[in-house]
Amino acid sequence: MWDKHGARPRGMRERGPRRGAVAGAAIGFAIRRGLHPRQIWGMVSSQGALGVIIRAKQFAVLGAQQQRLFRDRMVQRLDSSYPGRISAKYRVETRAFVDAGIAKAGRYGIELEGDIESFLGMLVEWGPDFDVAKAWAAAILNQKNHKGSDKIALLQEHERFGD
Repeated sequence: MWDKHGARPRGMRERGPRRGAVAGAAIGFAIRRGLHPRQIWGMVSSQGALGVIIRAKQFAVLGAQQQRLFRDRMVQRLDSSYPGRISAKYRVETRAFVDAGIAKAGRYGIELEGDIESFLGMLVEWGPDFDVAKAWAAAILNQKNHKGSDKIALLQEHERFGD
């Protein structure tokens, strides 16, 4: 199958997913969950999914790029969901608002992209300090026994039906 020098014979292709694609997916997975990509490296590489060596500098560059892309997606979604409130003139402030909102969501255990998007919408609708100013929201968000998705569902339920 392989020649004596360890090279693949001509015309034989590697099987399975591209290694770079798997590495990119793993890094994206880590970023969306607020982890540093190195935190999941052991889990993924011990299962044999990655056969690539990614150095710390590469992780930092890829992580920063993933965060920037995620932030830009959230800015775009807020812009399309709330067209009157966010204008191109305030794009820099919107990015700072999104960064602060993502960090705040992470403190409450809200980690999935759709949940973060919902949380950012709530920040726009109810104000940037609704998580502290509204007692019912603070009670929901500070529950340690609920996942982030459950907290978002409870907030949305409260918005629709009240107490």
